[in-house]
Amino acid sequence: MNFHMKKLIFLLSILAFGSCTKNSVTEEVNPVALEFKLLTSRDSKGVAAKINNKVWYSSTASGRDFYAVRGGINPNELTLIASGNFSSQTAQSVDRITIFVSSVTALGTYNLGGNTANNGIYTVLDSEGNLINYTTDATRKGTIQITTYDLQNKLISGFFTFQAVSATGEIEIKEGEFQNVPFAQ
Repeated sequence: MNFHMKKLIFLLSILAFGSCTKNSVTEEVNPVALEFKLLTSRDSKGVAAKINNKVWYSSTASGRDFYAVRGGINPNELTLIASGNFSSQTAQSVDRITIFVSSVTALGTYNLGGNTANNGIYTVLDSEGNLINYTTDATRKGTIQITTYDLQNKLISGFFTFQAVSATGEIEIKEGEFQNVPFAQ
């Protein structure tokens, strides 16, 4: 396990155990123009997106390949994490989509990249075994729209899109959707 993977696991551990706030309110909103398109034909829960126009799905083999963590340094932080692969791949890969929002206080749309602390990251293992992180920045931006934030059942749903860059190039993630993703507090 390389240094970056260890660092990611350490940070996720801190986020997972950093907050113990409880709330039993269930909130939902019906998006005006958005509907789940990629997941309905496959599963009623998970994460899916088009990455450079190729369909990508979160893996469902272990049941822990998509989740969210609420809390951390700020109790309103939200981190969505999904590991998966493209529909043409047969083996599970280490491709990962991670979306971090520094303060989720209500349903709605949150900016990624730009002048915000929020970001979108796509991590992939290259042919030489190196992890490559594509991240949003000042000019490669995106959004995450949270349409369901069920605090009682600890499930979250919504949509996302973002552009990201690494030392090796740029990617575009669009038509991203996450449905009934469990989160820990």
